[in-house]
Amino acid sequence: TDILASYYAGTVATAIARSNPEIIRAIQHWAADPEQTNSPLAQNQELKNTLLQLTPLATVAKNETEQMRSLSELLDVNRQEYLSQQALRRIRELQNPDGGWGWIKGFTSSRFITINILESWASVARTGAGQAGEDMKMMQVNALKYLDKALETDRINLKPAGYDELLYLHARSSY
Repeated sequence: TDILASYYAGTVATAIARSNPEIIRAIQHWAADPEQTNSPLAQNQELKNTLLQLTPLATVAKNETEQMRSLSELLDVNRQEYLSQQALRRIRELQNPDGGWGWIKGFTSSRFITINILESWASVARTGAGQAGEDMKMMQVNALKYLDKALETDRINLKPAGYDELLYLHARSSY
């Protein structure tokens, strides 16, 4: 799920950055002048020394600086596209031959994990943040076949409908 979260965050961050060019300009400005990513408190050494003696507020400067740097990394389009592609490649490697995904590589496919991945991709599509390429479409088709077959097996075995079926129907409605 960490890999899926990486894909999701990277794809959405890229869409946000692309739809707001002023963010990209600000990031380029920060990259050109690293001092811009430091908080005002970190830039004023005299104030910082005084505050260190009087209060722990000086630690806020470190957090603000880290937050500014994290934001610039998150909204770095090239970096996020690369990370998203790496995550997508890893998700493809983890897909089992039956079309589903397991909790861990090599484990039996799990409906829950498979539905979670499909739902995340559908969510990205609903936000308009990303378009499914051919590779992702094939993974989706294979995953849906896996889920369809699992539901059919449940019906043949007269298994009562449960939470898995509700999750399946919700995910299926997105495709």
